[in-house]
Amino acid sequence: MKKELSIFLTGLILFSAIPVFADETSDLKGGKLLIKDKINPDTKATETQLVFLIKAKPEKVWTTLIDYDHYTEFMPLKEVKVKSKHGSYDIVFFKPETPMGFDTSYELKRSYFKDQWKITFEKYSGKIKSINGYWKLEPMGNNTKATYVSNIDIGMPVPGFVKDYFTKGGLNKLGEWIKKRVESNGKWKRS
Repeated sequence: MKKELSIFLTGLILFSAIPVFADETSDLKGGKLLIKDKINPDTKATETQLVFLIKAKPEKVWTTLIDYDHYTEFMPLKEVKVKSKHGSYDIVFFKPETPMGFDTSYELKRSYFKDQWKITFEKYSGKIKSINGYWKLEPMGNNTKATYVSNIDIGMPVPGFVKDYFTKGGLNKLGEWIKKRVESNGKWKRS
């Protein structure tokens, strides 16, 4: 009886998940960028997740994500510089474009797991309190499903609508700009 119940519950769980997966896949194929908050089960911190589809193979997306010499052409950054290389990770300096001249520059330790198509990042030093997350690339036919997860704490209280503007609003642009950059073979630049 326990075995039958287990099989039934497993089937029920899998069946109930199908519409969610199907909706997400059709939304992605339709060009939508999906943004949502989720709770990290390990740290209990709220993370923001961006998922979108790029019309390119993972290798091409990967190359764009580590092309630091050209980040300022397609990302909202004043300056990006690789401070040191260590084989499986780099220390990279980022100086974002910010309103009213706030300096929120920081250095990230960006670790590379190419066999998994994953890039993790965490604060190494800088003016913000903490930042961490990852990029995960998954092949989908001739396309790539790109997932970006981040948790950012700038170290001061910020109203919810301001945080949403910089995280969710910013993520929408991030997804669009990376997609345009990759799909244009590195030619698209933001104005």
